[in-house]
Amino acid sequence: NNNNNNNNNRKGPNPLTRNYESNGPDVKIRGSAQQIAEKYATLARDSHSSGDRVMAENYLQHAEHYNRIIAAAQAQMPIQNTQQNRDDFDDDGDEDRDDFDNSGNNSNAASDVQIPVVNHGAGPQPVI
Repeated sequence: NNNNNNNNNRKGPNPLTRNYESNGPDVKIRGSAQQIAEKYATLARDSHSSGDRVMAENYLQHAEHYNRIIAAAQAQMPIQNTQQNRDDFDDDGDEDRDDFDNSGNNSNAASDVQIPVVNHGAGPQPVI
């Protein structure tokens, strides 16, 4: 039964540019995750300056939620960029273009990205 298989390997919307609708404690905010996080931070600052520390903390927690969405999306960006850079090789196996600075070093930003290596327990194990 393949009812939920309509999105075969299709990427979802970009969380950084997607529009959200947030129902806060006494306000409804619409916009990107960045816009909503900034608005909640502003509301928290205003609440704090007016002496309402409880409401300020509530707004900060809402802002933190959207900041986590932003951080998670940005953490996925280098992985997607390195996968796209693998497609930048021509038939000879070398890159179509070389970015060298005056010192002769490759200044291609994608080559500076370090991908963590996960060995899933295949390495040496501690003695217990």
